[in-house]
Amino acid sequence: MHKRWEMILEYQFESLNKMMRMHWAVRKKRQQELMAAVEYAAPRPLLKFTGRTRLTIIRQWGKRGRAFDPDNLVASCKMLIDCLKEPKGRSHYGLGIIPDDDPEHLELLVRQEKSPDGVHRAIIIFTQENNHDMIENTGDTDV
Repeated sequence: MHKRWEMILEYQFESLNKMMRMHWAVRKKRQQELMAAVEYAAPRPLLKFTGRTRLTIIRQWGKRGRAFDPDNLVASCKMLIDCLKEPKGRSHYGLGIIPDDDPEHLELLVRQEKSPDGVHRAIIIFTQENNHDMIENTGDTDV
């Protein structure tokens, strides 16, 4: 049995080129803003996946946007994926929806399309084969 969980987030993806040239303080502020937006957009109760999860991210570009080339598309998802994973090490960011972004825990699929209404957004879909690898978190998370 498959379990599917989806969230839609108004979000303008930054290309790898922009992220590499961004000052660390600006990048940190964007990360904090994205964490708050992801937490707000996440369906309740917040689920935590413990096993291997397929994460599909669909980038919809809006007005004055355009398609990224394939390597920029995948790289542009890094900040978003970091918000979804369990915080560890020096990083204090993450909602813990997925334990890690390594190949053992994550199968990543990324695609892009033009937004039908001109709004930049991310559609994030979590799919898991086994429902036993998922637990509901009824408490609030600290961001």
